[in-house]
Amino acid sequence: MAGKASRPGDMLRRLASQSATVEQPVAEPTPEAVPQSLHEGNLTVQTTRLSVDLDDQQFEFLTVFAMRRKVSKVDVMRALMAEMAANPDLAEQVSRRLPKRKRKQ
Repeated sequence: MAGKASRPGDMLRRLASQSATVEQPVAEPTPEAVPQSLHEGNLTVQTTRLSVDLDDQQFEFLTVFAMRRKVSKVDVMRALMAEMAANPDLAEQVSRRLPKRKRKQ
């Protein structure tokens, strides 16, 4: 992926070609592995669109937060990603809020 974001279809084909077990651990990205542009909040590489469904309260919070700072909601989300990449404590806090993933039987 030398400096370019993969497209979802490319990513799925690559993952399908690799053998993996359900128990195989997924490595956490390290701050060193995150592109410098993400740390700095700059988006200088090819991007991939991500759509997220938010409930009304989440959307209102994000909208008001961005409006008060006179930035776009996308800028807020990119800054949050950069902060998570640079701050392992924040990344751990976010991890604790993630839903538990259920294994398929």
